Parts: sequence; structure tokens; C-alpha cells
Amino acid sequence: ANEELKVIREEKNKAYTQTGDTWHDNPYFNEMEQKEGVKTRAIAELVDVRTKSKLIEVKERNIEQVSIGSIVHFQRYAFDDPDKLIKEDVVEISGWGESDIEKKLLSYDCPLGDALYGLGVGDHDVEEKALKGYYVIVELYSDWADVVPLKKKA
Repeated sequence: ANEELKVIREEKNKAYTQTGDTWHDNPYFNEMEQKEGVKTRAIAELVDVRTKSKLIEVKERNIEQVSIGSIVHFQRYAFDDPDKLIKEDVVEISGWGESDIEKKLLSYDCPLGDALYGLGVGDHDVEEKALKGYYVIVELYSDWADVVPLKKKA
């Protein structure tokens, strides 16, 4: 990110040097100035996140309620038809910003992670209209080796 900021600042300096004007009739300079502001804020946010972050080691997964490190088997049902199963999946709840669908990681702070967080087996969250359904916790596993493969829909 710092290297990208350096490149933007170099381009901004070129734009200024070519016209000798910082804003009047110099759209390229204005563009570079805006990009510099965006990148500077992004770097400040990353530094803030890094300084406030804590490494959480999960030695034993919580099988009582969904928390960071939990392996969660959930089902999503339609609001208008509570018997209509829309989706079923098993995911691991991960830390801030660590969602990776291919690796079955779901960040606790994403909308679905937030909806599941704190629920126990059999609990459901009926408040997630934005997620187009309600979610039921089917099982919490202590290890991925214990996960029962989901049946494919015919």
C-alpha cells in the first residue's frame, strides 16, 4: 500500500510540474490528489486494524454456541415458507475480514456470520430479512473430521 501511495504521489508531482497549477484546468492532478487521499485513508485504516488486532488461538472449539473457531452446520429456510429449505452448509467461523468461501471460512463480522454468532444447536435467527430467510443451527462440530457430508439435492 505504501508503494502504491508513492507511485500516486509521483504521478501527482508530474501533473503539477507539467502545468504548474494544482487545481485550475488540471484534471489529472485533481484525480491524483483524490487517489492520494483514498490511499492515505486506506493505509491509516490498515494501521489502525493492525494495532488493535489480537491473535486468537482456538485450542478447543465451542460446541455449545457459535463463536470464532466454531464449525457450524446450518440450514436456511424461507420466511414465507418455513418448511422450504433454501440452503444448507457447513462453515468455520473466522476472525475479522477472513471470509473465504472456497475454504469454508466465514468471518464473524459478515452479515451471515453475525446472524449465526452466539446461536446454539436448534437455535434460529429470525431477524435476518436482509439475508432472505432464517437460519437454524443443526450441529456444532469440534473438528472437521467429525463433519458429516451433506446430502446433494436431487
